[in-house]
Amino acid sequence: MQIYKPDELYNRYVQNQSLKAFEEGLISAHSLHRVKEAYPDALYTPNFFIRIALFLLTGVAVIFSTALIGMLFFSSENTAIAGLVLMALISYAALELFAGRKKYYNAGVDNALMISVVAFIISAWLFNDTSVDGRLISAVMMLVCGWLSLRFTDALMAVLCYISLTYFLFSNLIELGSFIKTIAPILMMVSAAVVYGVFQRLRSHKKDFHSYHRCYTHIAQFA
Repeated sequence: MQIYKPDELYNRYVQNQSLKAFEEGLISAHSLHRVKEAYPDALYTPNFFIRIALFLLTGVAVIFSTALIGMLFFSSENTAIAGLVLMALISYAALELFAGRKKYYNAGVDNALMISVVAFIISAWLFNDTSVDGRLISAVMMLVCGWLSLRFTDALMAVLCYISLTYFLFSNLIELGSFIKTIAPILMMVSAAVVYGVFQRLRSHKKDFHSYHRCYTHIAQFA
């Protein structure tokens, strides 16, 4: 399911944990160097400023590509929807290429492409009717962001998936009657506790859950 090899993500995880231990004074610089040699990190993640630059450049490229395709497809509503779907597919194909072959991992390019995929799909969904039920939108967001999170172990997509799930549950609960509407906040807290418990169990029993450590950490802030 993940596009990255388990060893690649595990090596990144070990290096990050070792770096934290070094910063806390628990291991020496020599030990940290040996860990990096034993667990080489093949994934490409540049520094913060380069990531921002790559994110912005990718966004500009997506905008210009959309404008170019828009000249061909945006002549009517039906063709506009086809154009948006096409851009979503192109963005996803580019995402698979950069993450799978180039080993980009939170490099700015892949983050921008994931956001583009979600934006194009939702735009295509809303193009004809902006009054679409929010529950349908949240369901689509939950599925799309959930897949992107699982496939690319992305924390932002995991958070968006969780927010969409929360909205979907809450919006359905308040439609079940006045009593359910009254206790809806309590039920939402229970659902958050369930999500937190599931992640804690996975964290304790699944040896490969380290791949989703960032996803879990960010969702835990909301749950």
